[in-house]
Amino acid sequence: MHKKSGNVIKINCVTPETYRKLVKYFKENNIFYHTYQLREERAYRIVNKYLHHQTDTEDIRQELFELGHNVQNIMYAQCRTTKEPLNLFFVNSEPAENNKEI
Repeated sequence: MHKKSGNVIKINCVTPETYRKLVKYFKENNIFYHTYQLREERAYRIVNKYLHHQTDTEDIRQELFELGHNVQNIMYAQCRTTKEPLNLFFVNSEPAENNKEI
């Protein structure tokens, strides 16, 4: 536990169970808090390169589904300055044991 300025305390939990108990306690007692998702609950980010920007995202979703991956969403990347589409897709999939097989 780390004390921060302005009546703020930072708590780092060692286990997911401790994290869940602490969040439950805060909710039950109406304590204001901020948290980040647990690593095992976070979406797995995949970057697909070299696909034409007009590739149908449903085709990407279907191919990944056939490989055993559940896709949450797919976004194509844009150039920051010109907003031109890039041949790059960001895919978020459900957390799963087989994510690293992609």
